[in-house]
Amino acid sequence: MKQNLYLSGPDTAIPHNQTLGDYKPTNSWRSAVFHFCLKHGIQVINPLTEVKSKLNTNGKSFLAEDRTRKEVEKAFSLIDRCDFVLTSLYSPDESSWIPLVYAHNKGKHTIVWTPFPLSPWLASYSKASFERLESAFEYLISKSQHDQKSIIDWSIQYENSLKEKSGKFPIEGETDFQYFPGEQKKHILLMAPHATSYWHLGSLNEAENYTGALTAATSRLVDCQAIISSYCNAEDSLYTLNNLSSFKASTSPLIAFSQKMVELNKVKLIIVVRSKPWSESRNLTVNINSLNSDHASINQFKQILEHKTSIRQIESCFKFMDEESALAKLEKFFGIPIVEINIHKSFLIPEMQRANYNNLISALEEIMDEL
Repeated sequence: MKQNLYLSGPDTAIPHNQTLGDYKPTNSWRSAVFHFCLKHGIQVINPLTEVKSKLNTNGKSFLAEDRTRKEVEKAFSLIDRCDFVLTSLYSPDESSWIPLVYAHNKGKHTIVWTPFPLSPWLASYSKASFERLESAFEYLISKSQHDQKSIIDWSIQYENSLKEKSGKFPIEGETDFQYFPGEQKKHILLMAPHATSYWHLGSLNEAENYTGALTAATSRLVDCQAIISSYCNAEDSLYTLNNLSSFKASTSPLIAFSQKMVELNKVKLIIVVRSKPWSESRNLTVNINSLNSDHASINQFKQILEHKTSIRQIESCFKFMDEESALAKLEKFFGIPIVEINIHKSFLIPEMQRANYNNLISALEEIMDEL
């Protein structure tokens, strides 16, 4: 699984007495990190755009306009998705301290690049600290290769971050979903629209636990794109499409963004991940529009899923939906086939049923690899 790295701290120059192998930047430690990580299979997650503070009439510094709560919330959501945080404490400001403390409190692996000596207060928030950037890189590579967090532990950590936002609406101007871009080599879009709580026809519904973590983890394992709800949805836009005109649907942020990704990345198949109650059969029920049951993408998906789940002794079945179903309406709007996987809750409690969760995600990884 590719590891993700978040960078925090001002983009200062690397000191002249610090070399970095054959790469010797003069004015950007972030560029050096990106160049280095590219060669070692680590993905750099870009944080906030650095902006300079301004002064008010009283001579006191305040944050630039674009460093708002909205931008900070975005940064926190990026940290939630990462494995490591590398913080520069050369000419530090709030873009250094806040991400470092937040990441530490979230259980991330925090690494600090700083002039020595390091304050014991700051040291308490870092798992490792280095005076030379090259040494920090060597440590990062060693940890990413030999001490990777298991996909189950990563899923639990990610799910906990979703739970914190599940009962909240996003701040003004922010979306209520996250997008995992992947490498877009696969023309597949994974979606978990109910990873957080949502309103539907006037009723508040609880989140379908671990559908978001499962989707995010699968996306990372196979480098395919995914869209996951990240706050409480004011309306269940994905499943109220059959009550909307095409114009209204296209103005829904989730649907409009999904449609844009479908067109931009030439998506051929959308896979929606849902959960189903304990009272239902203990299997994976795959809903398919009856009109598209013979579509090439659907046939390929069915064959691969049946094969991979049978090998892992996971029961699966297919249910065909009529042309008036929400699924059929979605297909008509997006213009491509959609399948909905309803997963029994017994597979979605990794804290107590690690084997079930691991078995399921391994099967999904194998399925996505072959699509």
